[in-house]
Amino acid sequence: MNNNFSENDLIDGLREGRDEIIKYAYDTFKSRAYKIVLSNNGSEHEAESIFHDALIVLIENIRDQKFKGDSLVSTYLTGIIKFKWLNELKKNGRHLNTKEDFPEINLVVNNAIDEELSIIEEKQWQQLELSIEKLKDDCRKLLQLYYYKNEKLKNIAQMMDYTESFVRVKKLRCMSALKSLVEKNIL
Repeated sequence: MNNNFSENDLIDGLREGRDEIIKYAYDTFKSRAYKIVLSNNGSEHEAESIFHDALIVLIENIRDQKFKGDSLVSTYLTGIIKFKWLNELKKNGRHLNTKEDFPEINLVVNNAIDEELSIIEEKQWQQLELSIEKLKDDCRKLLQLYYYKNEKLKNIAQMMDYTESFVRVKKLRCMSALKSLVEKNIL
């Protein structure tokens, strides 16, 4: 295998889905994800998952011509990894070890990724909102109180005149129903 692909070879190979190039990108850039994730409160499993997701986004962005070549593929991919890991940390209430661990990632890359992900997130929110509207009233109310208003299960039980254990079970059932609706909307 050629270990010295040019940027153009790399971009063309990823766009075309050439196995040799994808394997090269995987082997060459995987350590970046591990460095970012493991040094910032993550596990090897999380690093592997983040890297896979980031590599898929990179390939899709190259194919959709969203990657403009304003930066190196490695820098762009590192930005995607960083952004995905930051989102994962936020989602789980964890934080980076330092405020700015990766100064080499330029602002253009971060802005492009932010813009793309905000479009994706907006579509996902629209699908979620449509699915929530299709829920039964009591499920919709319970999930809105819990997730949007951050009410505790004990308070929700009092508001809805249920026991706390019933609310806990009901929330799981409602989430399951919502998940099914979301999956139907995606298909």
